[in-house]
Amino acid sequence: MELRHLRYFVAVAEELNFRRAAERVRVAQPALSKQIKDLEHDVGAKLLARNTAGVALTDAGAVFLPEAQEILAHAERATVMAREAHSGWRGSLTVANVSAISASFMPAALSTFHARYPEVDVSLEEMLFPEQISALETGKIQVGFSIESGTPLPDQFERFKVLETEICVAMGENHAMANRSRVSLHDLEGERLLCFDPGTHPMHRDLIRRICTDRGVKPGRFKGVSSIESIHAMIEGDQGISFLAAASARRRRTEGVVYRPIKERGDDLRLELYAIWKRQDVSPLALNFVEVLRVVCGQKATTGTAAA
Repeated sequence: MELRHLRYFVAVAEELNFRRAAERVRVAQPALSKQIKDLEHDVGAKLLARNTAGVALTDAGAVFLPEAQEILAHAERATVMAREAHSGWRGSLTVANVSAISASFMPAALSTFHARYPEVDVSLEEMLFPEQISALETGKIQVGFSIESGTPLPDQFERFKVLETEICVAMGENHAMANRSRVSLHDLEGERLLCFDPGTHPMHRDLIRRICTDRGVKPGRFKGVSSIESIHAMIEGDQGISFLAAASARRRRTEGVVYRPIKERGDDLRLELYAIWKRQDVSPLALNFVEVLRVVCGQKATTGTAAA
């Protein structure tokens, strides 16, 4: 039994006329009659009663008709859903999330994406930068993020700049430099530096260390902290300072904590964040999400040296 058998039967059952049914399904009437007989043979029951007055449903045909109609409707829905999934209008999408940075754009991206693609189920996977390349390769996530570090991105990935923001220093409001509008890295030598726990989030500490050493500044002692909330609590308690992305810091204003841009050699220190995704065999869902990121973040695609 094939779907075409059901389609032919439903046409005859609804038209109660072989000629009109044949025109409706666009097959010759003799061929239609044969397909109906084949169906009845497969079912093992006569479904249509043919007489001089026309065609009527048998008891078996009357029971069979709504089931056949439902099967055809399901098949049609399945076809539509498959096409929607192929076009990125339906399905499931997993996006990496780095909440310490992405808070400045992710809520707007999710809201915009849902408005455009309400049938797509989006999940966020909190994930460290170093984990995201392998997660993209295995399909665990479809869109990831990385920061500019000078390390080339593997050839199988595309990227575009999502965010460029100042790097600021977060310090307690009673800190000796809290009344300054900007601070220099050299002013921070010897300070206790709060960073995300290196065992779970090494990129934060490595970024701070690279910023300092590249500019001839000896970083102070590092203290690993489990979360951004804990970092702010320790700063408020005068337990150290931290380097944070200004875009995220502006959304996390905490009483007792001030944020100051770091100015070095006349320039503000800046952080670049990139969205990354597979170049080949990329999911349409991922491309649609990337397009939403472009709209929300207002950036154009970039190429060249990539993030780590």
